[in-house]
Amino acid sequence: MEWFREEKFWRDVGTRTFAGMFTAAILYLGALFLGYLGAPHVAGTVSVVIGIIFIVALALCALGVLRALPRRARAGQPLAGRLVLLVVLAALLVLLVVVLLTGGVT
Repeated sequence: MEWFREEKFWRDVGTRTFAGMFTAAILYLGALFLGYLGAPHVAGTVSVVIGIIFIVALALCALGVLRALPRRARAGQPLAGRLVLLVVLAALLVLLVVVLLTGGVT
C-alpha cells in the first residue's frame, strides 16, 4: 500500500482522468461537427452546458480530494471517508458523462 500514499501516483491518476475527459469532449465535438450526431436543440444545448458545468465542478471536487489524500496519509488521519467520497464523486462523474453522451434522461 505504499504506492497509495505516493504523490506521483495521485498525480498520474489526476492526469489520466483529465486526459480521458478531454479526449471524450473532443470526440463528442468531432462527432457533432462531422454530422455523426445530430445538433441538439436549444433546450438540449442548455442541458448539455449545465451537465458540463456539473461535470467540471465534480471533477474539481474529486481533484481536491485526491490532492488532500497524501497530506492526510502523512498526518496519520483516517482516509476511509475521503475514499468513499472519491468513489461517489467518480460514480457521479461517470453517470453524468453517460447521460450527456446518450442524450439525457427522457
